[in-house]
Amino acid sequence: MKAAYYDPHRDGQGQSGWWKYPTSSDQRPVYGLPEYLGGDGSAQANAGSRDDRSLQVLLGSYAMSNPWGLFDMAGGTHEWTETSVPVDEERRYVRFFKGSGWLSTTGEDYIDGWGGDSPGSNFYGMGLRVASVPAPHTALSLVLWGLLTRARTRRRMPCGYPSSRP
Repeated sequence: MKAAYYDPHRDGQGQSGWWKYPTSSDQRPVYGLPEYLGGDGSAQANAGSRDDRSLQVLLGSYAMSNPWGLFDMAGGTHEWTETSVPVDEERRYVRFFKGSGWLSTTGEDYIDGWGGDSPGSNFYGMGLRVASVPAPHTALSLVLWGLLTRARTRRRMPCGYPSSRP
């Protein structure tokens, strides 16, 4: 959900917020086919596979990206959330899901949209997004480790060993 709808600078520099649609907008996107499938080039999001289940759209088909630089965030898969509510004795609880799915019809990919199902459901339109963001100091640590390793390797070279230096 966060990768599709969240923007760390939505309301200005350092003022984070959530967009209604996964196209970095609160305005409903233009739905339709990408140009190479006969569209006119104005489409910003998936055409909705319920309209044509045989339709397969290549990754990167729509030119709009979100603040994270990701493309084609509309029409991925509904994502499970941690929110659950008791329903009845037979089905003890239902877990909510949000977002758009590849089986969604056009216009169903807004962040306020939701549904619910049993966590044991094996519906193929559901998914779980797992993401990891490296800690801020990870890159610096890797560079320092590389420099130290290289320095140790150079010190261990035997005399007369051809150096890579000019």
